Amino acid sequence: MFTGIIQGLGKIKSLNGDKGWRIEIAVPEGFCVLKLGDSVACSGVCLTVSEKSEAGFFADISPETLRVTTAGTWRVGDFLNLEPALAVGDRLGGHFVSGHVDAVGSLMALRKEGECWHMRCGFPEALARYFAVKGSVTVEGISLTINNVNECSFDLMIVPHTYLNTTIHSLSESAPLNLEIDVLMRYVARLQDMAAL
Repeated sequence: MFTGIIQGLGKIKSLNGDKGWRIEIAVPEGFCVLKLGDSVACSGVCLTVSEKSEAGFFADISPETLRVTTAGTWRVGDFLNLEPALAVGDRLGGHFVSGHVDAVGSLMALRKEGECWHMRCGFPEALARYFAVKGSVTVEGISLTINNVNECSFDLMIVPHTYLNTTIHSLSESAPLNLEIDVLMRYVARLQDMAAL
């Protein structure tokens, strides 16, 4: 379990494999001490530390994860938003995040508005029922608040700290984005479906 509060930017050092990838990620100085078996959210994708390296850690990415997340587009040299798993007693600064990506969306717009940035993200139509104004969403592992919802997109306001300290500042238009719906919305939708039976 995670919170969507990014702890640093990791850099992909190597990618090896065919149907599944073995990835090495360099962690920034001061990032938490990782142990074998630890979970780390990497731009919203929960990966397991399979081996430690001098620069950071290795993890394995399954073919399924490559299919349903942006991991299939990752390349050596790319930066990833990193967050270690939530420990009991830690502050919950964002919202509950599982690290299980629901869909890949896309960046439709990113423009400066005052000192902040207005961001519009497109999403698959099937996810529309899970988004609400002032609700939470995870984009590339980042816990964000939805300002407006359209038919197949939602709007976000990105504060300077988040813009500068995550991969958002390096995104280009149409960039694919890992999206995870709020777990509470998932259960609300399920209850509505059951009530309609």
